[in-house]
Amino acid sequence: MLTYFPTPYPGEWWYSVLCRYHVRSGHAKHQTTVKELFQGKSLSQMGAVFPNTTIPKVLAQLPSGFLDIRDMVIQHTLFPYYTRCYRPDEKEQILERLSLGKTEIITSIRLFADASKHFPRFCPLCWAEDRQRYGEAYWHIAHQIPLLMICPVHGCFLVEADAILPSHLSYTFFPLDAYT
Repeated sequence: MLTYFPTPYPGEWWYSVLCRYHVRSGHAKHQTTVKELFQGKSLSQMGAVFPNTTIPKVLAQLPSGFLDIRDMVIQHTLFPYYTRCYRPDEKEQILERLSLGKTEIITSIRLFADASKHFPRFCPLCWAEDRQRYGEAYWHIAHQIPLLMICPVHGCFLVEADAILPSHLSYTFFPLDAYT
């Protein structure tokens, strides 16, 4: 059971929530936090933009009702983006399976998305606003939409965090405040 977990900010990427947990955990090593969050595993696809089993694994360690799996999937991953062409009943079925902790694979993601080339992105104006409003910046899920180059809120170019290797997002935490 986790004794603490941060409440996600509006539009915060799930990975960013985990980064903030790592910072507040006080652990010096990333692996300690990964093992704590994922019951002894040293790797997890926590940096994925499509929802996976990381959400139910973490939420199962929190008090019942603290955070809703469905809300986390819809508000903090790119589930709405990748399922935008699905019928409502198909989306609901996928969402139900994800809520039960089952892995879902959207074929179009595997065919057309090369995760090894997707560096996390952020908007410098969102960064400044988040720092002023919350005291810290966080990764926005909307900024991770493939091929999106401009912030949908501010209309400025997104900054690619090209120093963060996408493959490292499975075992390392890069809070936006630490990167910038």
